[in-house]
Amino acid sequence: MNYYEHTLIARQDISQAQIKQLEEKYTKIIESNEGNILKFESWGLLQLSYLIKKNKKGNYLHFKIKGKGKTITELERSEKIDKNLLRYLTVKVKKLDLETDYFKKNEEHKKKIFMKKKITKKKNTQNNFSKLSVFQNQKYKFKKKCPLSGKGAPIIDYKNIKLLKRYVTENGKILPSRITSVSQKKQRDLSLSIKRARNLALI
Repeated sequence: MNYYEHTLIARQDISQAQIKQLEEKYTKIIESNEGNILKFESWGLLQLSYLIKKNKKGNYLHFKIKGKGKTITELERSEKIDKNLLRYLTVKVKKLDLETDYFKKNEEHKKKIFMKKKITKKKNTQNNFSKLSVFQNQKYKFKKKCPLSGKGAPIIDYKNIKLLKRYVTENGKILPSRITSVSQKKQRDLSLSIKRARNLALI
């Protein structure tokens, strides 16, 4: 048995009843082909980063599946002929994250982010000349560390849009590691996640 993350984008003009029908339809296909849905997420109606079949927005449905290769084959075969869908993407993963939901609207989470911004603004107003490498001995100079490695580092995921946008220019180009100090391994993971997010019109 393998683990998969399967995301599909439905047209912007379909009703909530039709979205529910799509969920039930593909749930049956997965379960009838020896698959098991460990978690389902409805991300809602999101703005697309570019037009897909004249649609500016799309309804996103996300399945976390445990199944075989034929489970995905049958799922994608039926999705190809579904006129209500704009696009779909399947990602094979080693382990499924069943806790994190990047698209869940949470007011408490927004308040925490706002408070963090206030604190960082106060810190930035302080005099930081002592932290500059110019004013330090060679022995105590800061070493460039990969911001995506080590304990407490953010997880690189194609669903983590806020993180991915930090490493993309206004023109949509991926920032090189010589600028971001990201390690080669993490840079490859980052590039792959950005490409997947682009495929789903998330960035």
